[in-house]
Amino acid sequence: MKEAVVPQIACAWDEDEFALLVCGKDLVDKLQQVHEALKKGDAAIWLGGGGVFQRSGFCLAIYSLLPESVITQWKEYYEDQNRLKKASAETGIGGKLQKAKVGYCALSPSWVFEDKKTSTKYSVIYWLNPIEQEMYNSGWFTVEELEQWIKGKGPIPMKKD
Repeated sequence: MKEAVVPQIACAWDEDEFALLVCGKDLVDKLQQVHEALKKGDAAIWLGGGGVFQRSGFCLAIYSLLPESVITQWKEYYEDQNRLKKASAETGIGGKLQKAKVGYCALSPSWVFEDKKTSTKYSVIYWLNPIEQEMYNSGWFTVEELEQWIKGKGPIPMKKD
């Protein structure tokens, strides 16, 4: 008796390349269509769902077959990200931290959360992942809290018991 093949898809990627494996005739056919679209420059690749702390799935699609609503959402997202980058640059906090030689692995901006609006004069807030995590807290911090960190104060330096 022949075993049924359950359609499956798996992929892996890094900064240089990606690999995609499919099982099942329908998925092989779809992959061939996507491969042709890639060769024609009619493909879209993105990480779907998720967020900064969630697992994002690898998405590969034929661009011309995507609904207009998806493309509109992308355009709105990228426009918003450009506004966020501009607002972040206007704070000058990246340069201030660099000048103070305060080390971090990540300093990622986001629009300020509703509950933090009264504690900052800026429209952005930052996820901080500091280098010396045994000495410094990670988390969401306002520009003012990051400026306090430069002086060794505020909520970022861990308190000694």
